[in-house]
Amino acid sequence: MQPQSTILIVDDNPNDCVTLRILLLADEYNLIFAEDGAKALVVANEIRPDLLLLDVLMPGLDGFEVCQQLRANPLLAELPIIMLTALDDEASHLRGMAVGADDFITKPFNQAELRTRVQTILRLNRYRRLMNERIKFEWVVEHTKDGYVILNQQQQLIYTNPQARLYLGLTSNNSKVIGEPFMKLINQYYQGQPQAIWETWPQVDPEIPLYLIQPATATNSSFWLQVELITVPESDHETYLVRLRDVTTNIVEQRLRWTFHGQISHKFKSPLTVIDTFRQLLPEEENQLSVADWQALLPLVRSQLNTLKEDILEVFRYLNITDVVSSRQGNCSLETIFSVIRKIGTDLQLTHLEIQSDPYLHNNELYIPLSTKALELVLWEILDNAQKFHPNSSPEIEINIFKLNNQIYLEIFDNGITLSPYQLSQIWQPYYQAEKGFSGQVPGLGVGLSIVTSLIWSVGGTCQAYNRPNGSGIVVELTVPILGGNQ
Repeated sequence: MQPQSTILIVDDNPNDCVTLRILLLADEYNLIFAEDGAKALVVANEIRPDLLLLDVLMPGLDGFEVCQQLRANPLLAELPIIMLTALDDEASHLRGMAVGADDFITKPFNQAELRTRVQTILRLNRYRRLMNERIKFEWVVEHTKDGYVILNQQQQLIYTNPQARLYLGLTSNNSKVIGEPFMKLINQYYQGQPQAIWETWPQVDPEIPLYLIQPATATNSSFWLQVELITVPESDHETYLVRLRDVTTNIVEQRLRWTFHGQISHKFKSPLTVIDTFRQLLPEEENQLSVADWQALLPLVRSQLNTLKEDILEVFRYLNITDVVSSRQGNCSLETIFSVIRKIGTDLQLTHLEIQSDPYLHNNELYIPLSTKALELVLWEILDNAQKFHPNSSPEIEINIFKLNNQIYLEIFDNGITLSPYQLSQIWQPYYQAEKGFSGQVPGLGVGLSIVTSLIWSVGGTCQAYNRPNGSGIVVELTVPILGGNQ
């Protein structure tokens, strides 16, 4: 249903106004009246009508002067104007055209002629406005920093703006990419994450963010595009509007905040525990501890104070680091994975930690594209969560490490809580409550798992979490590409 058009009628003759109201009544226009030229200028500026029916002969400002002033107003310069005149001479028509009138209707009015001309002018004006809006929209889309792609029902490209062509590695000529399959194009340059959601494309869950990621290399950092899909129903089919937004900076900044948070939590935990124990002993045990006990306790406290001092200094040094987990900081060997797990197990005082792996992995110079610091942050987060959310804070953890299809697989089993399907679908999302305490935490699930995903995805790996098939607890599965040779 078309919106009701507003017509401003300007005539100093009340009888003519009544006649026009009756003649146009059947078309259900919104009719507004002004009795002179000065009021017409004020009302036109206030209501921005769709059409002006303007009498020529009026006291004060006549129709020609009103038309001329309207054409000089940038906001009303394109307002359609039909002049109403009893003058049937060529000079009046020529003057009206000179000041910008679109059409003329001679009094007395012919109903059929009046309605036809009004309908025609309104139709042309509506088309002109639509064209103007389309031109503005196309200009915005052509110059935006986001990529826009329109796909037909067969998932073939029927439109791409310049930024989308840049992201998809296409020629600058839009006509040469029409008909290309969208999935074929993105698979040439990107990994789609989460994989399970991309496998159902274009039937996707709008609540779960979709990403296209170019993994980091020795010379380039990872590149992230967030993908949003809108289905546009047509009369007998559907088309799809896809927006591609560069969120690399957001991901990196979020990761750095979490890295800083995680580093503080990790480093300060052990020394603060010892110092707090000493603090609790002072008021209660001051007169009960022997000299030998104090002599044994004080060196431990002194040592932990020195450790705390060094950790604080390291945090300050960290503030000058732009990217702790950059691929440029080097890769780590597979052997490093085992040592990092054992160190974290000791730091967290995990009493039930078992590592199973293929002996082959210990005897080969194979590497993964994560720095030791990044690997430590990833594994700390997963193992710390396993302990934190275990009912008794003493999980039984089993880690399987094996090689398959040039990938390293880490399966981390715990016997803690079981998660709902919704929680499992959300814990890896890099933007899921990303600003809550700078942590990306999901209520009840722990801190930083979203950043674990961003680290793993950035190097071309994958992350999955699912409930253990038998018994309570979850399984976290990570895959990371293998780099052969001495990196």
